[in-house]
Amino acid sequence: MAAAWLKNPAFKAEDEWRLILFEPYGGGVPPEGAGVKIPTLFRSTVDRIVPYKEITYGALPLREIVLGASADIQPQDRALEVLVNEAIGNQVPVRISDVPVRP
Repeated sequence: MAAAWLKNPAFKAEDEWRLILFEPYGGGVPPEGAGVKIPTLFRSTVDRIVPYKEITYGALPLREIVLGASADIQPQDRALEVLVNEAIGNQVPVRISDVPVRP
């Protein structure tokens, strides 16, 4: 069952997807080396530790930068312009998101 209510409808255009990896442990699991092993890394949040896997993939085209409604940086900030120029070599539109911030 899809949980369409989890995100604001303004995010629909993102067509977001997530890659999920399940690594079983315990009896009946194939021996080590039977599959591809990606190290588990961890990050902390305010109240928990979150495990994650780091993956790499080819570069995707950058068409626009959308800053969060509460971002400290502004679209006209020179530092952002320099970063984009040096990272990808051309200008892309920068705007503030119109998606409401969660209360």
